Amino acid sequence: MKKLFLAIIILTIILTSIPSCWQAKNIEVHYITVTRAYDWGAAIDKIILCFDTEIDAASFDNSTFKVKSVRTYVENNKKKSITAKRTITKTYLCDSQGNPTITGNCIAIEMAVGPTVIESSPYNYNTSKFLNEVVETGYIISLAYSKTISSSDGKTLTFSKTGEAEKAGDIKIIADDFVNNQKFSFGDVDMTYAYYSPDTSLASEGSVPLIVWLHGGGEGGTDTTVPLMANKVVNLATETCQSYFGDTGAYVLVPQVPTMWVDTNGSGEYGFSPAGESYYTEALKALIDKFVVDNSFVDGNKIIVGGCSAGGFMTINMLINYTDYFAAGFPICAAYKKGWMYQQRIEAIKDMPIWIVHALTDATFPIARGEFDRKNNVYIVYQKADGSPQLIDDFSNEFYRRLVEAGGQNVHYSRLDKVVDTSGLYTNSDGTPYEYLGHFSWIYALNNECVLTIDGKETTLFEWLSMQERN
Repeated sequence: MKKLFLAIIILTIILTSIPSCWQAKNIEVHYITVTRAYDWGAAIDKIILCFDTEIDAASFDNSTFKVKSVRTYVENNKKKSITAKRTITKTYLCDSQGNPTITGNCIAIEMAVGPTVIESSPYNYNTSKFLNEVVETGYIISLAYSKTISSSDGKTLTFSKTGEAEKAGDIKIIADDFVNNQKFSFGDVDMTYAYYSPDTSLASEGSVPLIVWLHGGGEGGTDTTVPLMANKVVNLATETCQSYFGDTGAYVLVPQVPTMWVDTNGSGEYGFSPAGESYYTEALKALIDKFVVDNSFVDGNKIIVGGCSAGGFMTINMLINYTDYFAAGFPICAAYKKGWMYQQRIEAIKDMPIWIVHALTDATFPIARGEFDRKNNVYIVYQKADGSPQLIDDFSNEFYRRLVEAGGQNVHYSRLDKVVDTSGLYTNSDGTPYEYLGHFSWIYALNNECVLTIDGKETTLFEWLSMQERN
């Protein structure tokens, strides 16, 4: 016992004699997640870890931290909580918004993302409701075994792993530039909407175009960041799109219904009307009218409407119901059936500028015969003897054919062979570009990668839309 007591005394003397700059100090920390819209959807690709003291940039690297996501959501009436390791790709000093800095008290932790990295997603597609729902997301961030970091004055620092209490917010890249979750009511219909306003300081009243985007069936609800980020609709507010619409750019209006545009009675079910009508038609028009009145810079002759899937259906529906209102329409992978294409409807819109987008590999609203390969998660299109696809006379194929047959002169069709990654970042095991579900043709549209030769000139979708004006 005397030897043990003596050892403790000696150890205490040694520890207390160590200079304070060498001692590890446990400090408090909080973190902010950063969510970004990618081609396949939204992903949390960065964590901003903030301390109450300046950090030495040389005291940490990618191996210093461990990060796990904790995603909690309800599906089929059961609560699930899934914890998964995140792969760190880069670390650096940053400010509170995640921008790189030379000095500072925040560390950015970038993480790997991709179309198959589910643990990065802030959403869960609820198969029982057919909706993308926001996931309750937390992060467990800790120092790796035996790792420390240092303050700028040389003190050794440690911190306890983070939990829900340490989360201090989420930055949604570009989506935060929109005014989100605005409320609108028309009769018995309640809607939410988001909008983006360009810089109108040099604009004259009635001179700025308006783009109206109509979400797909999975983006209904009451949180407008879902339709903005689940399908990369934020691209409409980027230079990629805005640069085509003059010095000012364009307004962007993103309405959101609590269910889906193909809802016939507000019940929230896929109740395709026998006549191809929507419960939300009049309410949507009223919302657009209100937005135009509230924003006097909007050019009423340059209101463009477009959308994907159920939103593509609603785009066609709005063109048909308000034939003298819109400057152009761009329905993407539209859920508009052949049986709804009454001749009087086709005649009513045949002279309207319309650019259609759809992929041959779309298994949701197929325009080619084929079968779904579940192993590889792709739709295999059947070929004719000459190698051409076996087309189906329905949806966008039939819509385009009927418009052209009726004499439409400004109708265009981007019929994609398939939908693959064009960034070069995501590949299959054999090195070929990663292939998305064929229904995801909005990727090409929103990235402005739909190009056709019009009047002898290669023209992109946004370039063409910017040139359209109501007669």
